[in-house]
Amino acid sequence: MSAEGNKALFLQFFDDVWRGRPPYDDAWIKEIQAAFPDLMATPDRVLAAEDDHVVILFTVTATHQEDYKGIPATGEPITFRGTTTARLENGQIVEEFPFLEKMGAVMIGQNL
Repeated sequence: MSAEGNKALFLQFFDDVWRGRPPYDDAWIKEIQAAFPDLMATPDRVLAAEDDHVVILFTVTATHQEDYKGIPATGEPITFRGTTTARLENGQIVEEFPFLEKMGAVMIGQNL
């Protein structure tokens, strides 16, 4: 697949996952969307699309409206940025490497 084709495929995957339509059953995104139902993940820029790799810079905004990982809802908005890199083979994403700001890492339950 071409770099442009990989770019289009990864952007569609990104949109599907963050809009609650992951191509697989993923409990963590459902848990996030329950606590942050207005979550919006926006791909700000495709930093690179070369050969079998695509790199996206993105921003996430949301409001903490339900309990999340034992943290009571605050009603407060959050915003964080991140970068994600995907490696594709034959039109399939085979690896993804997300890097998030501290708030984003806390939100998805990573321990930093």
